[in-house]
Amino acid sequence: MKVEELYNYGMPEKAIEIIKKKGINEFFPPQEEALRKGLLNLEKNFVIAVPTASGKTLIGEMLIIKNLIDRGGKALYIVPLKALGAEKFDELKAYETLGLKVALTTGDYDTGARWLESYDIIITTSEKADSLIRHSPSWISKVSCVVADEIHLINDASRGATLEVTIARLLHINKNLRLLALSATVGNAREVADWLGAELITSDWRPVELKEGIYLDGKIIFSNSSSLEIENSDEPALALALDTVNREGQSLIFINTRRGAESFAVKAAKKLKGSGIIEEKLLKEIGQEILHVLPEPTKICRKLARTVEGGSAFHHAGLEIEQKKIVER
Repeated sequence: MKVEELYNYGMPEKAIEIIKKKGINEFFPPQEEALRKGLLNLEKNFVIAVPTASGKTLIGEMLIIKNLIDRGGKALYIVPLKALGAEKFDELKAYETLGLKVALTTGDYDTGARWLESYDIIITTSEKADSLIRHSPSWISKVSCVVADEIHLINDASRGATLEVTIARLLHINKNLRLLALSATVGNAREVADWLGAELITSDWRPVELKEGIYLDGKIIFSNSSSLEIENSDEPALALALDTVNREGQSLIFINTRRGAESFAVKAAKKLKGSGIIEEKLLKEIGQEILHVLPEPTKICRKLARTVEGGSAFHHAGLEIEQKKIVER
């Protein structure tokens, strides 16, 4: 389905143009299914359980925009992490050209909520949303649409109760609330959908094939019994990453400490720089951009800039927000 077909679902032309400016011209199968099953009719709730990178965020954006245009009120976008909130804030800011105001609030739980009265789209964590409701601002009753990202956390022993109670209270406050719950990993999707009285959409479709395998002694054995030989090394994670880059791919490596992530990135950059397989001129420019995020570069700024110039990077909570954005793009 082409993005232009959103006209048939009552989406304003300006909103469609914003989506196209994001580089989206055709919908992924899960997005198309949500549209065909009535997402933008605004008559029922939905639970979308589909893999990572299959288009859940855009489904949420379309629901929010259509709901605010047709029904008014406010939209609440609930995320589990502050960093994810900042990401969604940047994505939803694009719709301010429609006359909508977007706010991000993930700070101290006991701060007031009155300042949010003038905003149409509010991004927040479940804990902050719980705090906002307890302050009982007048605008809470105007919330007509809620997107709950990572709904599988409702099963989390430490945080699940807060998310569950927050959603339940919002549904109680506004009987006509439209709710969209999103997840890539929820194991009890049908149970969650039944609880919310929602339409369930599940899919295993993903834009890039996912293959699972185990590396041992220079060979990856995949779950489908195929295998791949790579250069043996006493640092297998590094060998795997470099082999992927040599095959014109990208590698994402998870390290359990900040120091470990930085060390790995430095090693990878040393191997890649001068290899002829990275775009050194472009990476030099990006490295300089990172270096000048702060008026006075810190030690970590300089280290990140050097690794980026070598074709690698590290990403952790110690980076400045703008540096994270540069690495993520």
